Amino acid sequence: MLIDAHQHFWTLADRVGEWPPAELEAIHRDFMPEDLKPLLDACGVAGTVLV
Repeated sequence: MLIDAHQHFWTLADRVGEWPPAELEAIHRDFMPEDLKPLLDACGVAGTVLV
């Protein structure tokens, strides 16, 4: 069984600070569980630890 050591979710409108910066186009967007699920499935990851 493969488990990811940790996972972050974020909504840009609710964040404090400058992360993720606009220069990181791939992640400068809201990122929620429904965004992660296809990636986990594709890599055979059974679960993650939410931080």
